[in-house]
Amino acid sequence: MKNFRAIHDQKIIDAWAAQISRRNKGIGKAQLFLIITLALLGLWIYFGHSLIAVFLFIGVFTSFVISQLVDRATLLCPNCHESPISAMQHGTAEDTDFCVHCYYWLKSPYGNSRDTQV
Repeated sequence: MKNFRAIHDQKIIDAWAAQISRRNKGIGKAQLFLIITLALLGLWIYFGHSLIAVFLFIGVFTSFVISQLVDRATLLCPNCHESPISAMQHGTAEDTDFCVHCYYWLKSPYGNSRDTQV
C-alpha cells in the first residue's frame, strides 16, 4: 500500500473556507428551505390526507435531490478543481478534511487556530 501524505497549504484551506461560506449563503439556504417545506408537506399529508400535498411533496423532494447533486458537483477542491470526495463516498463534500485527488488539506489538521505550530 502506498504511503499517502496530505499537503498542508494555508491558502488552499482559506480558499476552501471561503467557498464553504459562499455555499452556505447560497444553495445552503435553498436546501434548508426545501427541508422545512418537505417537513410541512409531510405533516399536511399525514394529517390532511390530501392528494395535492402528495404531488407537491414529490416535486419538492425532486428539487431537493437535484439541489444536492448540484451542490456535490459545484463544491470543488481549490487546488485540483475536482470534487474532494470520491463518487461512492457518503456524506457531503463540506465535511471532508482533505481532497482524495490531490491530497491537499481542506481543513486545518491542527484545529481552528491559525497560529498553531507543529
